[in-house]
Amino acid sequence: NMAGMTRLKELKRIEDAIRYKGNAELEWADSYCAARLKIAGLSRNQKRWRDLQKEIAAALQNAK
Repeated sequence: NMAGMTRLKELKRIEDAIRYKGNAELEWADSYCAARLKIAGLSRNQKRWRDLQKEIAAALQNAK
């Protein structure tokens, strides 16, 4: 499934942004998670994207 492959790449990109705390990448990751939240139908998926957004917010705070 090509969409699943793309999402895996994007999740890796988000994880790398959190790990390496690049501001531009963290901002992209936050925007991506917000977009995914808008279309996440299941509450399980919403929780996953919200949890990622919390990690991103913490990384952005630490990057400053």
